[in-house]
Amino acid sequence: MPHSGIDNSPKYQAEVQRIVTIHNVDNLPVSETTGVLPASGFSDPIMRLPTELICLIFKVARQDISIKNKKALKELPTEVVLSHVSRNWRSWALSTPSLWADFSYRQGDCSFLAVFDRLTTYLERSKTHWLYLSFTFHVSPGNNRSDTDANDLLTKIIPHAVRWRRLSIISDKRPVEHIKHLFRSISAPNLHYLNIQIKRESTSMAQSSLRAVLEAKILRGGAPPLRVLHLAGLNLYSWLPPLSNITTLILENPAYTLEMPEKMPWSSFIFLLKSSLENLSIAGCGNIPPPSFDIAKPIPMPHLKQLRFSNHNSLFNLLWLIAAPLLDSLTVQNINASEPHFPNDFPSLRTLNIVNCGFKHHYFASLRELTWSTKHLTISMDNRRGQDFIDAYSGEITWPELEVLNLNLQRTPKAANYLPFIKACLRRPGFTIRMHQPVQDVLTEHYPEVVSAFLMEGIIQTLNPCSLNGGGYWPAGGKVAENFICDDDVFYIPSHERTPP
Repeated sequence: MPHSGIDNSPKYQAEVQRIVTIHNVDNLPVSETTGVLPASGFSDPIMRLPTELICLIFKVARQDISIKNKKALKELPTEVVLSHVSRNWRSWALSTPSLWADFSYRQGDCSFLAVFDRLTTYLERSKTHWLYLSFTFHVSPGNNRSDTDANDLLTKIIPHAVRWRRLSIISDKRPVEHIKHLFRSISAPNLHYLNIQIKRESTSMAQSSLRAVLEAKILRGGAPPLRVLHLAGLNLYSWLPPLSNITTLILENPAYTLEMPEKMPWSSFIFLLKSSLENLSIAGCGNIPPPSFDIAKPIPMPHLKQLRFSNHNSLFNLLWLIAAPLLDSLTVQNINASEPHFPNDFPSLRTLNIVNCGFKHHYFASLRELTWSTKHLTISMDNRRGQDFIDAYSGEITWPELEVLNLNLQRTPKAANYLPFIKACLRRPGFTIRMHQPVQDVLTEHYPEVVSAFLMEGIIQTLNPCSLNGGGYWPAGGKVAENFICDDDVFYIPSHERTPP
């Protein structure tokens, strides 16, 4: 291949030559004349590009697929395509461990034998590189292999625990319960991210002492780098790892699960809220009755910066117990609350997202005092909840520091009822309100002069739907590759830009 002349240094030339050198190519039906597989699908023009440019193209494609298309396993992964372009590219692919470090399995996508062989190949070719592993098991009528599949695949990765960087295990009902002992005593010295979602467990906390409930159930050999923990299921403690260094905790109890867990003691739940936490997400965590406010103690969380609540009205009262002086972002979703509480204070709060909440008037006032320092406010309501918010507002003064208001509303005549709220928010120079064009049209129909004045002053802007979910990662900021990937995030905010009224 020709060289582009980007770098003529001997060191760079030697690296390019290493990439294009043929070595360790196993026997495949490759054309002896062209060196290209017959079904590769690559045309000659692209193969005339400089080697280092093609390297960059495949590197970017590899990163894109590893993040966005985890579930598209019926399509060939990029590393497989790469290794079948030509003899040269196969040689390079087989000698690049990072290409084979990311493995995903979703039961039913293909035959188990092919998956097991693929896992074996990836473990071998990744050599000593960190591993990014994801397994999803399903129990369905006529499927008797789920237990065996889980046992064979998870047993296969145990000897490589020293290389785990990200590990995700998602299962419904029984497949992984009987092999949990494999994870009990091992050490994972490089594990950063752990995602365990088990939809049903047989463990009953009523039969266990509080100490037994709170002790680590897996990775007892230690996982010092573990920072991100995602637990979902009816018994959050059944797969509990060491928590000493956790900074991001995501707790979910799926709403579609019919069985309810034993009542979780308040003291057990509070045990999870470590002072080291920087990011906390809680969604519908089952039957956890909080104590009365006159006896409850404050929960110190000095490092907490991002907090999310959803689908649990009583547990939402926890918000008034958390002492988080550094909290920067708060999201509340699908909460129905009516009782006011003694206001706490989040002096560093800048971002507040209120999504489909049914607040009563006094509760709204209490929440507003709790979040008085908000600068960026997002109100996302469907038609069922939209009027509830306006009724709770009742024309009172809003957030005094507010700079940006995002209104994600459906096009409906009731959207015009938000104008008094919008006017009350206009307290600072340079204030900006963002809304979808259909909602702007509704406001214009009812208040043409007011909207015209807003437009002349540049106050109204069009809401970008992509801005509602922070790019699809949570927590926002930091290294994208180490964050929770929100493919199925219960906090995902759908845009109402084109939603019919």
